[in-house]
Amino acid sequence: METGPKLDHSEAALERNSLLRALSAEDYAKVMEHAITVPLRPRQDLVEPGEAMRYAWFPQRGMLSLVNDMKDGKTSIEVGVIGREGIAGLALFHGRETQPMRILVQVAGEAKRIPADAFKALIRQTPTLRDVLHRYTLALLNQAGQQVACNRLHSLEQRCAKWLLTTHDHMDAQELPLTQEFLAIMLGVRRPGVTVAAQALQDAGLISYRRGRITITDRHGLEQIACECYGRIREDYEHLLGDVMIPPSTASEGRPLQVA
Repeated sequence: METGPKLDHSEAALERNSLLRALSAEDYAKVMEHAITVPLRPRQDLVEPGEAMRYAWFPQRGMLSLVNDMKDGKTSIEVGVIGREGIAGLALFHGRETQPMRILVQVAGEAKRIPADAFKALIRQTPTLRDVLHRYTLALLNQAGQQVACNRLHSLEQRCAKWLLTTHDHMDAQELPLTQEFLAIMLGVRRPGVTVAAQALQDAGLISYRRGRITITDRHGLEQIACECYGRIREDYEHLLGDVMIPPSTASEGRPLQVA
């Protein structure tokens, strides 16, 4: 239940994180007393498996990956993504200091960072923050469940298309530095498989792949190739957080995604 008016127009225009935009003006002011804006560097680990979380992160730009690392130390797979519609450090909201999965920066950007102790105190003091984090928890759980089905049931080409669309939605920069090895980890496949999938998408005229750069040339066509999971995940977020969601930028059509 809200305790005050929503953010005024000037504040809303500056705040880019959907969850923070959902707060009442009073709760937002309380949160901002403890938040600082910090850069998100590519491949930066924000949360390490089993280690106590020092901060909660509210992305303003960029994209984070929720990654499950296997015990062999060689195998990892992405099970979810977090952008400006979410938070890294959600376990703190549920009273836990650690979590079993790693959160790393996939697309560089920036985030508002809050120390863990201050964040836990804010949860008790800000009812609109509690409400939106409950809804976001459901959205993230549903995303992870859909990702499990996707990894098991859909082709690499479909999953690659879904991944490119999801990354495209979160992009603000012109280029995305990305190694094929990293993309293979995100998709849970061997590196040669990524090359084959990208070539198939290029042959279909959906992307341009040249000299380590990917450009989405036909987003609508890519959406037709992508598995149903892309649309279902977006629909679920809109259902649970639709009144506070910040729509992905559609101006990124044709932006190059750099693949090293």
